[in-house]
Amino acid sequence: MQRIQLTDKATKITEKLVAEFRKRKIPQQEWPKIFSEAIIATSQDFWSTQIEKYTPDSYFMDQALQDPKMQKEFLEFVKSRKLNGDSLNAKHGNDALEI
Repeated sequence: MQRIQLTDKATKITEKLVAEFRKRKIPQQEWPKIFSEAIIATSQDFWSTQIEKYTPDSYFMDQALQDPKMQKEFLEFVKSRKLNGDSLNAKHGNDALEI
């Protein structure tokens, strides 16, 4: 499993928790269980929001283009943009983008 680098604030909180575990003499082999239960106790809405927030747009484009219906709609959109671009570019003497 890959180690995750925490933010400074999260690291400080973790350090405080570990200090409290030591103070209370909680066996070290129990610490992963405690942190695991904390993660599990976090609401699914929180995780969904975070995943959505940090997912790059390119992921959504890739997913959309794997759907045959979306592929067709995207191709139609690009074609319509190209047609509109050709008439605009012809007026301004610019080359149209080939797709």
